[in-house]
Amino acid sequence: MSHNEVIDKAEQRVATDATQKVLIDLVNEDNKKSHWIWVLIGVSILVVAAGLWFTYHYAISHDAQTRIAELAQDIFTSKLLFFMGVGLTAQMIDGALGMAYGATSSSLLLGLGVSPAMTSTSVHVAEVFTTAPAALRTSSWATLTKSFFFIFSYRA
Repeated sequence: MSHNEVIDKAEQRVATDATQKVLIDLVNEDNKKSHWIWVLIGVSILVVAAGLWFTYHYAISHDAQTRIAELAQDIFTSKLLFFMGVGLTAQMIDGALGMAYGATSSSLLLGLGVSPAMTSTSVHVAEVFTTAPAALRTSSWATLTKSFFFIFSYRA
C-alpha cells in the first residue's frame, strides 16, 4: 500500500484524536523526506552561481563579458521583466488560494494597459507551462483516473 493510500484511508475514517495523530505523523514523515530535495536544490544553485562568478571574473575576456551583458540585456527587456513580475504575483496568489492564476494575471495586465489580445495570449501560454508539470506530477502519483482523462482529452 502506497503512502498516499494510507493517508486516504486515514482521512476516510471518523475524525478522532487518534486519526488526527496518525495523519499528522504521516504528513510529518513525508515532509522529512522532501527536506533533502530543497537542500540539494539550494546547494546546486550555490555551485552554479559560484561557477558563473568564477568564470565571469577570472576566465572570460572583457570583450566576451561585454557581449554576454549585451545579450542578457537583449533577452531580459523591461517588457519581459514586467510580464515576469505579473506572473510571479499571480502565481503567489494562485499558490495561496489554489486557484485564480488566470483571473489575477488577466486583471493585472488589463489594469496596467496591456491589450486584451496580448493579455489572453500571455495568460494562456503561461497556464500551459504551469499546468503541464502539475498534470505530469499528478499522473505519477497514480491519483488520476485514466478513463476520465481519455474521455475529457478526446472531447477537448
